[in-house]
Amino acid sequence: MPDVSIDRLNLHLSGFSEEDGRQLARLIAEGLSKEQLPAAAGGQPAMQVKVAAQPGSPLKRVSEMVLADLVRQLKRSL
Repeated sequence: MPDVSIDRLNLHLSGFSEEDGRQLARLIAEGLSKEQLPAAAGGQPAMQVKVAAQPGSPLKRVSEMVLADLVRQLKRSL
């Protein structure tokens, strides 16, 4: 897998604590590290992902939703 560099990750979360945000960022990073991205993926100056999670959704599920959209956008950018 090619290296993926994220300069900044901004999370705007409603109904989640600051610690939840930290854990969510870690889960997203871990998920990206396991993805098989094409070598040409990346080079995006900015990406925006919006997901609608139900109240009480597990952070793992929210991270999977974010990750799925990020990967979709990266692959579409090829």
